[in-house]
Amino acid sequence: DWPHLAGLKVPTQNSVHVNVLIGSCDMAPQEVLEIKRDPLNERAPRGLRTAFGWCIAGPISPAAVAQLQ
Repeated sequence: DWPHLAGLKVPTQNSVHVNVLIGSCDMAPQEVLEIKRDPLNERAPRGLRTAFGWCIAGPISPAAVAQLQ
């Protein structure tokens, strides 16, 4: 459904072990380095790459994320 997100390596929730939770007082590690947008649909989910890797932002179900992998 979202070809602009095809091929992004989004980690699964089950495979991630959280060691540190970074608060919003230090935004540098959370800075968006790259954005993948749907050029035809402004409301479509976006891929955001940070120092931690890719994440999906916007209206998307967990099942749809699994299909991207």
